[in-house]
Amino acid sequence: MNEKKLKEAQRKEAIKKLKKLEKLFNLNPKVLEDFELGKINTSLFDKIVETQNIKNLDKIITDFEKENNALVYHCIGGYFNLVFLLFVNEEYPSPLYDLGDKKFAIFSYRTSLTKNCTYYNIMGLATLDSNKGVLTVKNWFC
Repeated sequence: MNEKKLKEAQRKEAIKKLKKLEKLFNLNPKVLEDFELGKINTSLFDKIVETQNIKNLDKIITDFEKENNALVYHCIGGYFNLVFLLFVNEEYPSPLYDLGDKKFAIFSYRTSLTKNCTYYNIMGLATLDSNKGVLTVKNWFC
């Protein structure tokens, strides 16, 4: 598949995922609207923030997408400057796993906004929750 077709397929898959996150977690519709306009947002504690307003995050996303032939469609900020990238690519599965009892997990990439340390840069499953239309990571497994 050529680069342009791959990116379009990834974009369509990301939109499906965002719609599912909206339905299951009441994710703020602004996230999908902005993504369709080419912007990526971050769920940050109790609000939605454009990634360009978070120091280093645009570069982290750009580097991650290039290195992994991926498309990041949403980020979840956490304590200690951790950030979880939700993404689509061919190598890692990214379905939303139903764990039962209204609990779901999604494959993500965890990294740090401030530390260049391999301890932080790892793939894994994040169990999700939401608060006022903002996603939060309850637990993370690698």
